[in-house]
Parts: sequence; C-alpha cells; structure tokens
Amino acid sequence: MSRKEIIGFNDKWLLLLGIPFVALVLSSVLFSDVLHQGHVYFLSLCYPISLAYTIFYWLLFREIMIHLRRRKSMQNNTRRRVAIELILVVGLFLVLKFPLDYLLTEVLSVEQNEFRPNPWLELFTGLIMCLFITSIYEIIYIQKKLEKSILEKEQLTRARIQSQLEGLKTQIQPHFLFNSLNTLAGLIPEDSARAVEYVQKLSSVFRYILDIRNEALIPLEDEVHFLKSYIVLQKERFGENLKVNLQIDPQFMSMMVVPLSLQILFENAIKHNILTREKPLTVRIYINRLGKLTVENNLQPKEVIGSTTRIGLENIKKRYRFVVEETVDIVPTLESFVVSLPLVHPSSIQLS
Repeated sequence: MSRKEIIGFNDKWLLLLGIPFVALVLSSVLFSDVLHQGHVYFLSLCYPISLAYTIFYWLLFREIMIHLRRRKSMQNNTRRRVAIELILVVGLFLVLKFPLDYLLTEVLSVEQNEFRPNPWLELFTGLIMCLFITSIYEIIYIQKKLEKSILEKEQLTRARIQSQLEGLKTQIQPHFLFNSLNTLAGLIPEDSARAVEYVQKLSSVFRYILDIRNEALIPLEDEVHFLKSYIVLQKERFGENLKVNLQIDPQFMSMMVVPLSLQILFENAIKHNILTREKPLTVRIYINRLGKLTVENNLQPKEVIGSTTRIGLENIKKRYRFVVEETVDIVPTLESFVVSLPLVHPSSIQLS
C-alpha cells in the first residue's frame, strides 16, 4: 500500500503550504516582541528557528502515523491508534525538544538570551503545534474512511440486491418453470408422494430466496438446507446424469456464508457442463484443508449460446470482499472446476 493510500489523501500541498504557515504563526506567538519592534532578527533568526522545528516535528509525526496505520492491529481500532499517537506525540516532543534546542543553538551560534521566549509559553505552544498537526491528518483520514465505509455499504447493498435478482431470475425464468412443471406433470401419475415432495421443495426454494433478501450473511446450515431442496429439483430433472456428493462436518454449520452462493455455483456447474448418462456431472461440496467451503465439479464444458459474463462468480467475490479479508479461490484445471468460499465466524461480523 502506498503512502498516499495510508495517509488517506495527497498531502503534498498541505506540506508545502502548511509548514511555512504554521512556522509563521509559531514564530509570531513566541517572538511577538521582536516582531512588534520590526527587528531584523525576526526574519533572519526567529522565523528560521520556528521553521526548522516545524519541519522536524511535522515529518516525524507524519512517519509515526504512517507506521501505526500500516499495522493490521491498528487498522480497525481507531481509538487505540489515536491514543497511542497522542502518547508518542507528547512523549517525543518532550524528549526531543531540549536536545533539539541545544543543536539549533550550536549550529546557529547566536546568543538568543535577548530574544528567548518564555520557556512555559514555548513548551505549551510547541505541544499545541504538534497536536494541531496530528489532528489535521486524523480528521481528514477519519473523514475519508467514513466516506469509504458509506460507499462500501452502498455497493454491498447493490451487490446484495443484484444477487437476489440473479437468484430470482434463475428460478422464475421461463425454461426453469417449464422444466419444473413438466417434471411435476410427469411425477403426478407415476408417484404422487414424490410429486408432493417436489412441490414442497419448489416452494421452499422460492420462500428461502424471499426470506434472505435483507441478509448479508447467513448460517451455513440454512444455505445447505436450501441447497438440498434445490438439488432435489435438479435431480428430478436430470436423474442419474447429475451426481451430488454433499459432505460437510456439522461443526462448520454455524459458520456464516453469503446467501445463494452455493446455489449460484451449483447452477453454474449445470449451465456450463454436459450432463448425459455417458458423461454424468459430479458436484462435490465439502470443507477443504484450509477450512473453506468448496464446490468442485468435473469439467466437461458445453457450448453456451452467447458469451458467458461470469456475473454470478463476480457477484460472490464482490460480496465477500465487504465482509471478510480472505479471498474467494477459483481454481480451474483440465479436469475440474473448483471454487472455495471463506467461512465467516459469527463473532467477527461487524455489519449493521
């Protein structure tokens, strides 16, 4: 991450204009008597001293802020980071002030007794300057983070709505309804009990999509329960041409996932692959060794009319970026297509 991204804005103009201005204000306060007398030493000595102090402390505290913001433990804990910044700012100012006073006096080799400001006023004014510099950066940084957070929430809302629409479109598009009703019509005279179960599963699919419309994350148990209903519908349609191996350890069922993620991946596998008795499609759903929810299918691609947009996969990746730092892993090989989704622990959820 670049320094500009860490600071939150390009502070080039703030440095070029802010440092001379703050130094002028500082020297005008500390050496007001010299300024009122119009003494030549104000420009030749007093202002340069203030400018040197301002440059040193400004750049020092700027580096401290950058260092703290780079640390992951500080990125999501603003109060702790600001508290540590204040302690370091005050502490370093007090520790470095006297050596810096001595150094500047020796370098300039000028007797300052006549123009020496009140020590307490100098100490108080210096601290105010340091806190002022830190406050400028923090106010802008927090404001930028707030704007980014609002934008991300808006993007998440749009992605969630798009996902719901994609899920609804998958279920209510004419060919899905036609296939579902055609399958149901075939089941009624053959096996009324299976027909009733089929209608119940079809109903639960629609109900689930409506129920999760306002949810950013849901328990894996709910998503798996929904997927099982969806699998029943697809198995009635494809029979032995579709094989499903769903094996998830119960200990993971309380973890959270993005709604409809499994259904979208399952639908993609069916949409983009051949399903025949000679070449059945096998879909495996399991937890991989990294603890990610994985959907894997054997690869036997078919020609799809029109270009594929990968909207479903991109939607899933986008929604996961808003809730967890881990990535969605997509691993295509010559023999299989594997997508692994991060599992989110309930205690880590920070969405409102």
